[in-house]
Formats: sequence, C-alpha cells, structure tokens
Amino acid sequence: MNQYLSEYKGKSILITGGAGCIGSSLTKALIKAEVAKIIILDDLSAAERWNIPTATNVVFIQGSVLDEEVLKRAFSDRLDFVFHLAAHFANQNSVDNPETDLMVNGLGILKVLQYSHLSGVGKFVFAVFLLTAFSRPY
Repeated sequence: MNQYLSEYKGKSILITGGAGCIGSSLTKALIKAEVAKIIILDDLSAAERWNIPTATNVVFIQGSVLDEEVLKRAFSDRLDFVFHLAAHFANQNSVDNPETDLMVNGLGILKVLQYSHLSGVGKFVFAVFLLTAFSRPY
C-alpha cells in the first residue's frame, strides 16, 4: 500500500464528497501520505462536518458541485489530483427526487470534469456508486 501512497506525497488534492465515509477514509490515508494540501468539497447533505479529519493541510469548503462560485474556490489552487466522490445516492432518494439525482450525479460530474480540464488537473478519479433493484417477473 505504501508504494501507492508515495505517489501523493507533496501533491495537492481535491476530494468532492469528502465528508462521507469513503471520502473521510481517503483523507486519512492521504494525510499519512504527506500530501501538501487536501481540499474537501462537500455540501453535507449526506454527511457531517465532524467526519472530516482535521490536519493543518486539510481545507474544508462547504458547498455543492453545482455551484460555480464554490467550484471556482475549490479549483483556485493548482491541483494534481481530483477524487470525485460527491453524489446524490440511495435508491429511495433517487426515486423521490429524480431531478436532484440527475443534477448532482449528471451535471455535477460534468462541472467537476470541466473545471478539472480547464485548470490542468493531472489525474481525475471518479467513483461510481450503483444501486440496482431486481424483481421477479410475474
């Protein structure tokens, strides 16, 4: 594992959805890898502020991946990596709020990709979360 973490030493990293379980675990690992800076972008719609690890190189920005001003702030530093974990998830959430689901999961990744491209991000990691419902045919 350490051979993989050494790639991040001294780098600047953005994690969207970084207050969630996966994002906070990733942040802890990156802190140990001695990254220069970790920017956490999260709207806290499915997570809590206390879940974000505290360290001198961790910066938290509360906001949505849909908000242009928030994205400008998140991408204002030179970034080496972006981990896009932000998502509107949970099967019932998607059924109850399909427009929100489409906006966050569809337009959200498009905006983060556009900002990554325009600002010259070296590597982009996108995590896909899929929930599939199966039913027995009648």
